[in-house]
Amino acid sequence: MVLGQGIGDEAVFFEGLVDDYEEFVFTFFPIITRRELLEAVRDMKASQETRAFVHATAAITINMRVNQRRHCDYDIVRSQVLFLVTRGLEIRGAIMPYQRPNVQTIMLSTFIHVCLFAHHVNDDMAFFYLREAITNLQILDVDGVAGAANNNNDRPRLQRLYWLLFIHERFASLRFYRVPILSPLSSLPVSDGTLEPGIEQWYTAIIQRFCMLDDTFIANWIKKGNPSAPECDAGTDWSWIEAKQAQLSAEMDLHAHPSPILTEMQQVDIIITSYWVRTLLWQIALSVCLLTSDSSSDWMSLSFPLRLSHQLQSLLTLISRDSIEVHGAGILQKIFDITSTIADILIHVTPLTPRADTEAHIADFFFLYDYLNNMSKFFEAERKLLQEKRERIRVIFSR
Repeated sequence: MVLGQGIGDEAVFFEGLVDDYEEFVFTFFPIITRRELLEAVRDMKASQETRAFVHATAAITINMRVNQRRHCDYDIVRSQVLFLVTRGLEIRGAIMPYQRPNVQTIMLSTFIHVCLFAHHVNDDMAFFYLREAITNLQILDVDGVAGAANNNNDRPRLQRLYWLLFIHERFASLRFYRVPILSPLSSLPVSDGTLEPGIEQWYTAIIQRFCMLDDTFIANWIKKGNPSAPECDAGTDWSWIEAKQAQLSAEMDLHAHPSPILTEMQQVDIIITSYWVRTLLWQIALSVCLLTSDSSSDWMSLSFPLRLSHQLQSLLTLISRDSIEVHGAGILQKIFDITSTIADILIHVTPLTPRADTEAHIADFFFLYDYLNNMSKFFEAERKLLQEKRERIRVIFSR
């Protein structure tokens, strides 16, 4: 890595990452184009803010590119990413009173958030930089009157930016039990013809799934994790759970078959996110005692996650590991949540209600356990928790 030896040397290094940025980052963060990134690299001499943005972009590119794991071990990659993150923040410095946020400053904070979360450096600071990005977004007032007054040519991108932060905040709200700030926009991003059809279709599908994580859903989830939290105004009853499951089923039916315009990376993200949302909804239903061992609705059964175990195992068997690796910590967290829930059913429910397919579900769990443990970005705390559950399953079923 040639950094700190002058702007010219840095420019060569950063320009060498542009192809990887376009392939691995822009696909999932469709905001700053390849052309704009190259312009930013060339403008580094004139603007410290731009130079800081380029460092943050390099950090997330190295973090997400798949081919780096073939010739660099995890510790080296982590060191490079955190160096670029730290250097970018040092170059940026404090946000001064006379400065006004723009798309670059928001994406700088967003990329910092993703990198800190991906490497489990400091979850509180990862959340801080996400909120910093959201604060700057609110100053731009994308969803208000000022947003409507923006240049029509830039409005689709600003809408994509808003939805991007909406998705990341909803995910963080579930992981850290924090109430979100952003509300969903009244419409999906306007199509402006600048994105590949596959990126646009993937983005729409992911937005629709995260819109299911509405304020009622989040409040119920926080209440599940913290019984002393305020009661959700809407409450949680059978009709609410059933309506959410029906909504999710409808969305999953739309993507029941692979789309020819979606890459494997995009397709697997949509499917696993659907499985994950369904698992979280099942956990909420369990927390308020709405599940039974003989429910007529399969997804309201105590053993429902066992069905997902085979579906997830089959999916991960068919796709390349690279298609998961590129998503990093976020998708691994989703797979962990599903796998951990499957383990809980095997430990607490299956011994009391023997099933003919128990051995197959145990095999599915062991596959998922091994799969996660072979991922370099799988968090150590989750790794240990899953290992403890694995040992309990071994003891219970004498495996």
